[in-house]
Amino acid sequence: MRRIAVHKLFIGKEVIEMAVIELVGGYVKSYYPLEGEMAMTEWIGGEAYLKTDNQGRQQLLINNKILC
Repeated sequence: MRRIAVHKLFIGKEVIEMAVIELVGGYVKSYYPLEGEMAMTEWIGGEAYLKTDNQGRQQLLINNKILC
């Protein structure tokens, strides 16, 4: 599992400020607001976008690239 944090996470029309995203196998497992420092969390910063692929799996886009 990979855990990253960003300034803003866009999910459709919803925005989570200071968000944590957990990735497993290149897909989003979960996401939630950042409430303090967390061990083993990679700070990416900036804005990220949640996208659903054609198989219904959620992917994370940062700088127009899918983060794996």
